[in-house]
Formats: sequence, C-alpha cells, structure tokens
Amino acid sequence: MRLSFLCGSLAIALSACDPSVDLGSTGTPGSSGSAVPAAAGGDGTKTPSNSLPGVSSGAHGTGLHSVAIHLRSTAAPVTHADDLSGRTPALQKLAFGGLDLGKSATLPSGGSSAPLVELGGADVEATINDGSDTVVARVSADRLAIGTYQVARIYVTHVTSSIDATFHPATGPAVFGVFTHRLVLSESSLDGVPAYAGDLHHTFVAGGSTLAKFDCSTNSGDACPDVLPWSRGALALTIDKGIGWYELPVSLTVDASFAQHDSDLFFDVNVNEDVRWQDTSAAGFSPRVYDTTTTSYEPVMQFGPNSITAQLVAKP
Repeated sequence: MRLSFLCGSLAIALSACDPSVDLGSTGTPGSSGSAVPAAAGGDGTKTPSNSLPGVSSGAHGTGLHSVAIHLRSTAAPVTHADDLSGRTPALQKLAFGGLDLGKSATLPSGGSSAPLVELGGADVEATINDGSDTVVARVSADRLAIGTYQVARIYVTHVTSSIDATFHPATGPAVFGVFTHRLVLSESSLDGVPAYAGDLHHTFVAGGSTLAKFDCSTNSGDACPDVLPWSRGALALTIDKGIGWYELPVSLTVDASFAQHDSDLFFDVNVNEDVRWQDTSAAGFSPRVYDTTTTSYEPVMQFGPNSITAQLVAKP
C-alpha cells in the first residue's frame, strides 16, 4: 500500500563500520545496505581506509596505536522549543557511512581529499538507543595530524525509528502496536533494492502482524516531501548529489604525543523524544499519542537526533 505524506512541508530532522571490528550486539556491519560517500572522495572501488583489524595500513597510517570511533547515545531530557508531541523511540538505528574532519570551520561540499573513514561501499547500522555505545570504525592514530579540528562530517545512508503507536482500522476497535519509519539519506541499496535520498518506508506492526505499510519512492515519481538541508542549533543535515551527511562544529586537539596512545573519539547523540509530530483531531485520535489509519498518519515534523557533540579521549 502506497501513501503520500500529508504534510508537504514536513521538517525532517535527523541528527548518525568496519566489518573487521567486533561491534558487540549494537552494530551490524554491512547488513543495512551499501552506499559510498562519493562527496568525500569515495569512488566505489577503492579499499576502505579502515579495512584492516585495529589499525589502517599504507598511506592511511602505519602506527601501532588506534582511534576507536564511537556513536554513543543518551535520552537525557532536553528542552524542546515547539508545541509538538514527542516520543523517545523504542528502537532507533543510524546507518554510518563515513567520517571527515577539518581544521577550518567548514569543509568543502566535496569533502576533504583524505577522509578519516571511508567504508568503500559498505555501511553499518548502529543502534542509537539510550545508553547505546557502538564502535563504528577504528583507524590508525597517526591518521590524525597535529593541530585542532573544528568541524566533523558524519556520512549517513539512512535512519530508522520505531515508536509505540495506535492504529485505527476502517472498522473495529483501535489497535496498539509499533510504527516504524525509515528515511533514506544517501543513494544506496537496502534489502537488495536500490534506494534514493528522500525515500520513505513505514510499517505498523501489532502482535507480530503487519497491519499497514506505506512507501514513498522518489525514483518512482511519488510525491515525497523534499529532504531539504536544515539546521538545529549547531547540527546541520546536507544532501548533495545523492549523499547525505550531518555536519557539526567540534574542538578536537591532537598533540605530538597523540599517536603514542590508543584513543576513543566519541560522537554523543541525544535522542530524547526525537520523533516529534503534530497531533490532529480526527475521530478517535488522542493527544500526545501517535495515531495512524489505513490511509493517513499524523505528520512527523522531526525525526532523528536532537544534537551530536564530539569528544576525543586518549587512553593512558
């Protein structure tokens, strides 16, 4: 069943592996699809710069020490300056596709000539639930030159959120279940099918059964809402030539002793009630409850992290 969005001016707000890295239970390398951060210099053919366990090799670094890159999440309360209803997802995932750092305040639209992480056609779907901590890549410490980095760019192929919701069938009582929303940010392949920036996929599941399914494909000519560049505070989303990324200011200082230690680069993601929607007054709908029917759903006005900050920590 296909459905166009009710709100053409939908404000889409999203905030963010190496297959050789042990990610534990929260990272799924290569399972979500594939996309190349071409805007960052990837051409779909080169070997990922973080392709070896633990450290990189060759021109991408030869040191004995490494930097583990984390997506770390919290649902700590934040102030939402809107009149929308919101809910913290029961499950939220972000498909990490690469990382670029710059020493000036901005990066060129095409990225730097040597991104810190290129996954070379793969991505990793990392869980960003409250308390999650996923190592999405590991690079040689000597890849980071001495100096202070001022900007970070996180490439993302798609983001998925699941929230509790109420489904109103054409006949019969309302059903309580889970509404899952997936938005594509970069041209990629999902479940073996080509996906394009702006594609949307929604399902409502209750008792193990899918009761409703909504799809919107930009490549099929569907009236999908534009995924326009936006900013929320210091965090900005840009989509250029089919590639999507989050860009944020950072202050990461690398000194002469940095390459002599293992380090962690944390990107801290706030997900407090980050799925936000406009309540409507349709029959049977309740305030501050996400309601959907066989033909419509309440307009989602924000979707994805509220903020991302960065911290570089050297280990003893």
